[in-house]
Amino acid sequence: MRKLLSPDHKDFDISDLDLAFELIEWREDPVKFFEDVTGLKARDYQKEYLRSLLDFDKKYMVIVSARDMGKTLCLAVTALWYAIVLSFTSPGVPMEVVVLAGSRDQAKICYAYILQIIGKIPFLQEFLAKEPTQTEIVFKNGSIIKPLAASQKAVRGHHPNLLIVDEAREVEEDLFDAALTCNINTPYFRQIYVSTPPDESLHWFNWRLGRHKERLEQLGWKFFHWSSLSVRPKEILESLKEHMPEDV
Repeated sequence: MRKLLSPDHKDFDISDLDLAFELIEWREDPVKFFEDVTGLKARDYQKEYLRSLLDFDKKYMVIVSARDMGKTLCLAVTALWYAIVLSFTSPGVPMEVVVLAGSRDQAKICYAYILQIIGKIPFLQEFLAKEPTQTEIVFKNGSIIKPLAASQKAVRGHHPNLLIVDEAREVEEDLFDAALTCNINTPYFRQIYVSTPPDESLHWFNWRLGRHKERLEQLGWKFFHWSSLSVRPKEILESLKEHMPEDV
């Protein structure tokens, strides 16, 4: 981690060469941004997702993930990457990021992750235009991050550059339909739907996004499946397999 991200770096200046070079590197490699601002090593499945952010032809992304895979943290970093890195290095215009969730508690978790990341790094705090609140984070470049209640009214009232829906299986299907109409004419528009797998095979999330996956991929959607098995040590996997029925 460079001096730019150290606790002693508190002066914000877009003409700072350290800042300029760091922003360019983060723009070209979202994995580096993730690891720098979280202090964590990104796992392979997280790297695949983060690097896919650079493919702006993929306007819609779906992550189906087991629990405790770091999906909400990835979403928090994605929101900051859009609001700060992408805004400064690509279009030069503010980015609006809206975070929805299937429940009020889940929305608070994602938003809290964003606030925690900012709170740990004075450099990111220097990007703030004012003190963050529970309803919005506003940056000096005009970008804004908002957590909103999962309602059709909230969705239809905004046309963000980035819409994140955490625990999408918990939202109503009508809200999903409303969100699909909120696209805007910008090369950086994107919607990301993240969920643990629904239990019911006829749940709208399975029906609309699972059964029609191949068709949606042809239309430019990007799908990710994060299995908990992919992060367990090999010896644990072998032990689990030994205790599984033969027909599993």
